[in-house]
Parts: sequence; C-alpha cells; structure tokens
Amino acid sequence: MITIQLKGPQNLQSLTLLPEALKNQLFKGMQDGALLIEQTSKTKYLSGPYPVKLSVDSGLLRQGVWAYAGLSGMAGEFGRIIVRSQQWYGKVHEYKGIPGDQFTIWAKTPKGMSFFWKQKGVWVRGAKRVIIPARPFLYPAVLDNLEKIRILLNRMIRQAYKQVGGKGNP
Repeated sequence: MITIQLKGPQNLQSLTLLPEALKNQLFKGMQDGALLIEQTSKTKYLSGPYPVKLSVDSGLLRQGVWAYAGLSGMAGEFGRIIVRSQQWYGKVHEYKGIPGDQFTIWAKTPKGMSFFWKQKGVWVRGAKRVIIPARPFLYPAVLDNLEKIRILLNRMIRQAYKQVGGKGNP
C-alpha cells in the first residue's frame, strides 16, 4: 500500500476550516489524481513485456489495482490518496520475494515443486523455493504522476479561488 498525504502548513490547525469551495475542488483533484495513478498502473506497468514488467495472465491483479482519495480528520492534513493491490500476491510483485520472508514461495511437499520457467523456456522440477523478482506496478505509477497531480491540485485551487471571488494568485 502506498499513501500520498495532502498537508497544509505546520501551523495550520485544521484544513477542514478551509472554505467549502476550496475543499470540494481539492477533493476532486485528489480523486482525479487517484484515478490517474490507477490507470497508469494498469496500462503501463501491468501490460508486459515480461519479465521486466508483469504480463497479464488472468487479469485479476490488474482488476485489483485500487486507488482511493479520502478526507482526513488529522491536524494539518487535508486528505490522502491510497494506492494498493487487492490481490494478496500484489505485494510479492511490488516488493519481491526474499528467502525467509513472507513473499518466498516454498514447496508444500518434500519432492519440491514443478513449473514452467517462461523466461528460460524450460521445466523446473524439484525446486524447494522460488524467489519472485520485484516488478513494481504501483510505486512507478505514483512517481509518474506526482507532478501531474501537483499541477492538477494547483489548478483546482485556482478554480476555487475564482469561485469565491478572489483576485490575483492564491
């Protein structure tokens, strides 16, 4: 799970005291930013080519990418964008499997496991464990869109400022 926080100045006690028009515009900008991240992850990072990026097998991982914008009640924080995968194995691909951690796949029987290794084009038999390499699909999508989200939020603030009759730059 990746969280992006929209915060105000440290001395601001509560961003909930902002004018309603500004709050609405900021929240709309956060929602648009969340959708942008979600779409980038699905179209750019979950569409191959394998092995650098994840290719689509069943489509469940791509369907399970979820980005949400929510308001916050914490002091100095307006809201958050949360990006995550709803599939348990999304973490494996995002962060990689390391021996001894929860993301290593271990054989269930003493015989080991068998599988076809697509990259090498061979069958592997008797493997005791498989370490999955990292092929992130959430974090790169966030990084690709941070500047776009900043520009989007600035545009939303300007629109709200104009709605309340502000002059000049906010």
